[in-house]
Amino acid sequence: MWKGLPVPFDTCKKLTAAAIVLLVVSSTILWAGHGAQETEQTPISFLQMESSFRRSSLIQKQVSSSCPRKLLQLYPDCSVVSVRVDFKVGEHHVKNTDSGALNMVYSVVDPAMLPSAGLSVIGWKDAIPEVKSTCSGEEGKSVDLVHHVNIYAHTSDLPLKVGRFYTLEDEEAQSVEATKNRMVASHDKGAGEYMMPFGFGVSVDDPMYMEHHLLFPHYWNFGKEIPMRSGMDLYVTSKASMKPAALVGALNFGMDVMPGQGSVDYVTRLDSSKLNAIFAGGRKEAPLLLDTEPPEILAIHLHTHDIAKEKFFEVLNPDGSVQFRSDKEKAGYGLKEQSFFNLDEIGWPRLQLQPGQQIRQHCTFQTDNLHERVIYGLDWGQEMCAPLMVVGGAGLRDHHHGLDYSLLSEDDGFLVSLQDVGRFLQSMARDVVQDIRRLI
Repeated sequence: MWKGLPVPFDTCKKLTAAAIVLLVVSSTILWAGHGAQETEQTPISFLQMESSFRRSSLIQKQVSSSCPRKLLQLYPDCSVVSVRVDFKVGEHHVKNTDSGALNMVYSVVDPAMLPSAGLSVIGWKDAIPEVKSTCSGEEGKSVDLVHHVNIYAHTSDLPLKVGRFYTLEDEEAQSVEATKNRMVASHDKGAGEYMMPFGFGVSVDDPMYMEHHLLFPHYWNFGKEIPMRSGMDLYVTSKASMKPAALVGALNFGMDVMPGQGSVDYVTRLDSSKLNAIFAGGRKEAPLLLDTEPPEILAIHLHTHDIAKEKFFEVLNPDGSVQFRSDKEKAGYGLKEQSFFNLDEIGWPRLQLQPGQQIRQHCTFQTDNLHERVIYGLDWGQEMCAPLMVVGGAGLRDHHHGLDYSLLSEDDGFLVSLQDVGRFLQSMARDVVQDIRRLI
């Protein structure tokens, strides 16, 4: 209708400026607490807590060859390393700490459990029992006390001894926690069995230990003693031609989400300076060009608790453009929400990584429904927004070449106020429409 009409110069400038602002606003972020909340400890276990309980004899071990049929067809020598720990929950055993309703149990993986040297982990499955509740009015109801189980490789001599378990009040456990260790397997509450794509494996030729995080329901009665035997089954192979794989993750210890902000998007970031550490043949600060195929994301688990409502994942190129952005998915607990999935299982494309890229996990909160601020943590009322990936390939800097730990980002994140951005965009859009109407 207005084609061919001259456009006033001032209006042209205004329309151009509005378009530029719209473009900029679409990626505007409101920084909150980045680097402002330094933690005294940043353990690979995702927790800084103390605990107190009596020790007993614990590790029961067993090696079998009952791998899943799928893995036995691919790896005839596949076997199961069953890692277990025995302990009791109760007033004089494992109970919650003075600062929260959670606790940690550490135990060493007996080297005698491994059928041979030079093994690679190709999958895992939890062996976590449900127990009967001791809460008043809920006696007999089945509950999960274990929030997560991780197995780590320790790159130096492990101070833990076979046949006992430890807590953070023990100097040996403190020594382990102070070290950035390499994750071998990870299971979160509600997750299912995981098997890696064929040809990839995580090396297990370093000393290993298992970590249990226990989270007790409110009003748990510790006067009733409950025995527990819990752990993981590792699927292992000795296949010599395996491509290296590693578990790589990011956390944001500085998370701080205040009530009354409408819909907000909290982002945990693994920036390029940290991500560069995974590339073979290079340094963190300036990775060299690769002569081999670049490493790729093989599997993903976007971890949250149940306060965040939605989550999604993205990979950004060095120029800030988006290489990949996943669809939004529901946050919380459940098989789909807490399991590792290989990318082809969830319809994602192949994601090969390049130096200079960064990785982000977005977690959406409806803060008008919050009664208290939400911070990072593992206790009730606390939240995590934490991508954990299985990364592999010939171009991966594996633990033999410098990648000795899994948690590459510990305090790097920001807050996007979706409500403020939406209001600003609506205001700009109204202004643009008014200008167009004046031209007609």
